[in-house]
Amino acid sequence: MNKNELIASIAEKSQTSLRQSDRVLNTTLHCIEEALSNGDKVRIAGFGTFEVKERQARRARNPRTGEIIEVPSSRVPVFKPGKSVKKVVANIDRRKAGLPRVISVTSGKGGAGKTSFVINLAIALAQQQLNVYVIDADLGTANVDVLLGISSRYTIHNLVDGSKKNVRDIVVEGPGGIKIIPGGSGLQSLTELPDEELNRVIEMFGSLDEDADVILIDTGSGISKNVVNFLLASDEVVVIVTPEPHSVTDAYALVKVLDEKKYPKPVKMVFNMVESVDEGKNVARRILEVIGRFLDIKPQPLWYIEKDDNVSRSIKQFKPLMHFNPNSAASKNIRTIAEKLNPLKKAAIVSLMEAEEPKSFVTKLRSLFSKAS
Repeated sequence: MNKNELIASIAEKSQTSLRQSDRVLNTTLHCIEEALSNGDKVRIAGFGTFEVKERQARRARNPRTGEIIEVPSSRVPVFKPGKSVKKVVANIDRRKAGLPRVISVTSGKGGAGKTSFVINLAIALAQQQLNVYVIDADLGTANVDVLLGISSRYTIHNLVDGSKKNVRDIVVEGPGGIKIIPGGSGLQSLTELPDEELNRVIEMFGSLDEDADVILIDTGSGISKNVVNFLLASDEVVVIVTPEPHSVTDAYALVKVLDEKKYPKPVKMVFNMVESVDEGKNVARRILEVIGRFLDIKPQPLWYIEKDDNVSRSIKQFKPLMHFNPNSAASKNIRTIAEKLNPLKKAAIVSLMEAEEPKSFVTKLRSLFSKAS
């Protein structure tokens, strides 16, 4: 935006003439310049502070010749951004990074440790200074809050029946700074809602785009329409697989559905409750060989979680593993997975910035939960 465009924008928003806006802007800049020349600070609440600072004489390298030169002392203008400017810049950075990053965690069948993994992954990501929301979309058996011993007065069911108008009204504060959106049984009839009601519920999730860095969705197990729609609306899908043969075959069936739907984003696999890394690698090799033989999709093995008695102990005490025993083998495995999924890591940012313009979670949900899906 050049100066003329800025003046035009000021005139439009303040409903004044271009001449008046030009005069006000020039007068403001002149007053700031005059104050700085007198050694005064100019502080605009929220926006920031203008001031002049003394820069001491120093030795530096000439950028053109490379020789060391003496740089005399000088007075230089400095701007320290305030909260409003910092927020704008942070939001720009988040948009460039494609945030919030929506990650659905699923499994072919129950008993794979999916919900426990989601909770502890959320905490591990929050420990990396990310704002993490967990949507409990495990239809009919939503239990994220149950595993944590948290009482949820409201759930997504209250959004569906209209007793709550804002998704933030049902958010529950979880351990480690994570935020939980309890599922209850409200999502069971989501695909059966009239279009107007469906759009009303989906629109409520739009506010999560404002400050969430990561949205983790704990989907149901299996391949129901609701589950598949949440997977297709995600930026990444993580499939939890255990060494049991039925878990491997059910995971294959789930990946096959994503292949049929031409899901274009990364599908990653976490191999849970393995006796050792070697067993995890063997399970990964078996399922990836079969997938490679019959399907076009190419899932990526993400990491392995070793079988750990601390997991069951932490569940019995309604404590997340990351807090119950942060140094256990499984905790370390989950922390490694969080590092790999962190959307602010350089590799993730590069791939996202090279990708197409990201759509919001709400936009994708609306299209996928339409009657045509």
